[in-house]
Amino acid sequence: MTKLPFETYTADNTNPTHYTQKPHFSSRLAVKKELEAKFERLWLVDPEQFNPLRNCMERERLDRTWDLLLAHAHPRDKCVVDLGCAAGVFSRKVRDGGAAQVEAVDIAQNALKKLREEDMTRIVAKQDTLPLTSLPDNGYDIVIGTDVIAYLPLQDYRLFFSELSRLVKPEGHVLCSTPIDISTDGGVEQFIEMAQTEFLINGVTPSYHALYIKLTNTLEAPSTFVKMWKDQKLRKKELDARKGLNRSWFWMNSTPLLFWIWAPIRYPCQWILSTLKNSKPVLLCLEQVCKFLSDESGISHVIFIGKRRPLVVPDPDEQPIVRPGKKQIWE
Repeated sequence: MTKLPFETYTADNTNPTHYTQKPHFSSRLAVKKELEAKFERLWLVDPEQFNPLRNCMERERLDRTWDLLLAHAHPRDKCVVDLGCAAGVFSRKVRDGGAAQVEAVDIAQNALKKLREEDMTRIVAKQDTLPLTSLPDNGYDIVIGTDVIAYLPLQDYRLFFSELSRLVKPEGHVLCSTPIDISTDGGVEQFIEMAQTEFLINGVTPSYHALYIKLTNTLEAPSTFVKMWKDQKLRKKELDARKGLNRSWFWMNSTPLLFWIWAPIRYPCQWILSTLKNSKPVLLCLEQVCKFLSDESGISHVIFIGKRRPLVVPDPDEQPIVRPGKKQIWE
């Protein structure tokens, strides 16, 4: 099965995980339980990774998501569901924007526990698991699924879009987004093409943050190499996950010889990194440079809003095309 170039997440949030096809209900139930356990653990170990306010890039993505929603489907007096709500930052933004009710849905009870620590006015918390939820058909004016598809097994991507289509009302809107793997090509096209099988796209907002991401990854490298040398079990795990030149490069930089080079360098890098992660002007400046230099290959995140495609009913008066002398494919 071909890997789609979306940025994917796993239990340690470092390497993509792909599951083999699960043909039986019992197997799908096992995968569901496995995912639930992973996310419960992630919320206990590192809940900050799910915080959309943790740095200026994530905050900018959140603002652009909100702006796209307002441009096409204001939530005022609407019934909304937020799938993969985490601690409810966007759920509350929608609620405060005038939504009649927001159902905040997440796979992890630890996420919903965090959600319930703040004001729950017009917010209903529910635990459920994508891509097949127990939520009602045609139940919502707005269905939100932001940055959640990349957490799903590969074979569930199309089921995810089908589920969004099932949940939204015929005249409602779906708001969906995903990070894009900047090391591969064609991610935006594949994401939009897959969405168009279920939806008529009304608007798309891309973010050109590939250069910003590469720069932050470079600044994080010294601290990563120092950490690997101090934690040999983690170093072995990271080496096992790499191949070829990537593995050799990682092995060389986490040896004792280069440890003494990276150890002092990491401190100024951390200071620059901290400044970079909290500077929106720098982020936007780098985005303009990235957009100019790399065009679509610099897209690191994409958001779309759309409406469910109407069901096309064949015209009973339309006559089929007859091709004399030709066998049809089903004959």
